[in-house]
Amino acid sequence: MAPTAAPVLPSGVPPSAWSRDDAESALLTLGIDANAGWAWAIDRAGQGITRSVNGARDAAPVPLLAQPTLVAAASGGQPLYWLTDALGQGVLAHVDSAAGGAPVWLLPFGGAQTIDPARRPLRRIALAYSDADRAIAAAQLADGSVVVLNYTSNSSAAPNSSATPNSSATPTPTLSVTSALNLTTSAAVGAGAVQRLYLTSPGQEVDRLLLSPDGHLLYVLSSSQLSIWRLDAGGARLRQQVALAAAGPLSLFILPAEGALLVRNDAGQLSLWFDVAGDTGPRLTPIFTYNVTLDAGAPGRLCRARFCRDINLV
Repeated sequence: MAPTAAPVLPSGVPPSAWSRDDAESALLTLGIDANAGWAWAIDRAGQGITRSVNGARDAAPVPLLAQPTLVAAASGGQPLYWLTDALGQGVLAHVDSAAGGAPVWLLPFGGAQTIDPARRPLRRIALAYSDADRAIAAAQLADGSVVVLNYTSNSSAAPNSSATPNSSATPTPTLSVTSALNLTTSAAVGAGAVQRLYLTSPGQEVDRLLLSPDGHLLYVLSSSQLSIWRLDAGGARLRQQVALAAAGPLSLFILPAEGALLVRNDAGQLSLWFDVAGDTGPRLTPIFTYNVTLDAGAPGRLCRARFCRDINLV
C-alpha cells in the first residue's frame, strides 16, 4: 500500500487556520473557501473538520470514515473527497459551503460501501466529480486489478444525507461482487447507485492512477508505460498505450486543459503532453520539454492564463 503523502498547504491558508506542522502530522487533505472565510480538512481519524481562516471559530468534527488509509480529492478541484480504509471500504464526502456560515460535510452518494470484496486495503485511488449527481472513482485493489466505480445520486431520495455513517439516513450497503473482467454490476447505495467495472486482471503493477476532471479519461501508469482508458456510460475502452520516457519512475499531474499532462522523469525534467487529433482519434503527444528540473515531492506553483494551482509532484 502506498503511503499517504502529506498535504500541500494552499497558498491562501493562513498559519492561524492550520500550521504546516499541524497539517503534515494530523491532516490527510486540506481545502479553503477564501471568500467565505472558512478552511476544511480531513484528519487521520477520518473526521471532517471546518475552521475559520482566522482561527477564531471551529465547527464540531464530523465522522466520515474511521481511520482512512487513503484520501483522494476530485481532480477538477471540487470539494469532493474519497476516503478508503484498511477493510477496502470507501465513502464520498462533500463540503457544502453554499448555505453560508460554517461549511457542512455531506455524504451525497450514501454511506460507506465495500470496494474490495476481499476486504483488504486499496493500493491506489483517483476521483473525478463530473457534475452534482455523478462521480467517477478508480481504484487498484489489493490483488492488483483496476476497477472503475460510477456513482450516481438518486434525485428522488432525500437531498444530501447528513454525514453520519451509522445514521438511518445513510445505510451501509455492500456492492455486488463479481470477478469477471469488463463486467458491470449495479447496487443501491444509500442516496444513489454504483456501477462497478473491472478494467484489468489481478497481478498488474500500477504506479499511479489519474482521472481527468470530466471523468472520461483514466490514466494508468506502470513504470514508464501509460495506458489511457476512455470511460463512457456503462463501458470502457483502451484508447492508447504510450511510453512517456525510456524508464521510470515518473510523476504525473493533470493540467486544467482537457487531455493535458505534465510529466516528471526520474532526472527531474518536466515535459508537457497534449491530446492531438489523429486519423484514429486523439493521441497523447509530447509537445514541450521544460529546461528545468524539480526534485521529487517538491511543491510548485502551476499557472496557465489566470488559473493557478499548488502542486506536489509525487
